[in-house]
Amino acid sequence: MEIRCYNLIFGVMMEDILTNLSGLLTLYLALIIGLVSPGPNFVAITAASVQNRNAGYGVALGVSLGTAFWAGCAVTGIATLLARFEFATLIVSILGGAYLLWLGVNALKSSWQDLKSPPKKNHNVQPKFIPSTKSTSLKYVGSGLAVQLGNPKAILFWLALTAMLIRPDTPLLVNIFIVAGSFMIAVSWHLLLAFAFSSGPLRKRYLNNKPIFTTVFGILFVGFALRIFYGVMW
Repeated sequence: MEIRCYNLIFGVMMEDILTNLSGLLTLYLALIIGLVSPGPNFVAITAASVQNRNAGYGVALGVSLGTAFWAGCAVTGIATLLARFEFATLIVSILGGAYLLWLGVNALKSSWQDLKSPPKKNHNVQPKFIPSTKSTSLKYVGSGLAVQLGNPKAILFWLALTAMLIRPDTPLLVNIFIVAGSFMIAVSWHLLLAFAFSSGPLRKRYLNNKPIFTTVFGILFVGFALRIFYGVMW
């Protein structure tokens, strides 16, 4: 009797997955395309990774948790509810833009200080716009999470997918696959990115030209922040 019950449950679960397989694959593909497109997340992870691998991994994990959070909001309807309250979306966007602006300004200040008084060759010296090497892993994760939670691009992305692929009658198992699959895809890509920029020629080139790269990171962060503010105002 128990075996029949398990088989029935398993059959229903498989039917739910197969019925929604096309939508799941479409969502995963759209997520991959969105992830590889350069944005604040890419800059935050690379900026941390070229300084310290653990920092890069922490920021990568934080960004990925942010992706899972927005995916969870999408499948539970919170993202759609948020979109109906323009004031809430506005607040999230402003906070996200302010955080990116803070990162950018601190990166530029760090670069300027390095130009005025170049530090001794020490590969573990980190700029002030990311947590120091003495920081706990939780701070790195929190930094990445903050970037992703305040990223309007992520909010709009999941709102679009909610309208296209996620319905009120979507089975619970499919929703679980959406959130878990999105996290696995995001964390795989972001950890790979952190690994690539924390080792080999990329990191060596950064360490040899630290003020230049830090300035570039700062300009990019400020640019992303200004673009967010421009979108909010117009």
